[in-house]
Amino acid sequence: MTARIIKYVAYLYPGIMVTEESTKEVAVRSTQTQITEAPEGAFGFFYFDVIATDVSVDGELYETRSSRNHISPTYFIDAELLDMEAVKALEGDHDRLLRNMENSDIGSVIRTRRGNFMSPTEYPDYSIVRS
Repeated sequence: MTARIIKYVAYLYPGIMVTEESTKEVAVRSTQTQITEAPEGAFGFFYFDVIATDVSVDGELYETRSSRNHISPTYFIDAELLDMEAVKALEGDHDRLLRNMENSDIGSVIRTRRGNFMSPTEYPDYSIVRS
């Protein structure tokens, strides 16, 4: 049995109800590479590892994989952190967002490069990076 670590990047996309993601195997964790290679629709990404092991059962070889581990911070590409006053100053109607911020006691939101808003409470370990 030989275990190996497989590294992945997961790109994040706006979804209807939840954030969608696509994953890709990577050789190394290189934030600048992922920023440059991020698909056009992605607003962020994070890394994770999977441990894979080959196991022989009755002479047949099977691969087993762990769940995600060594999960990195989430990197938001060209995003901005906005407090309530900044959200109020935005063009357009953001009353629902402001009510949700007040009701959930969220002092700020992350506006992604795609224009959607994310709560920092959902991503307690995040970083805003520039392309």
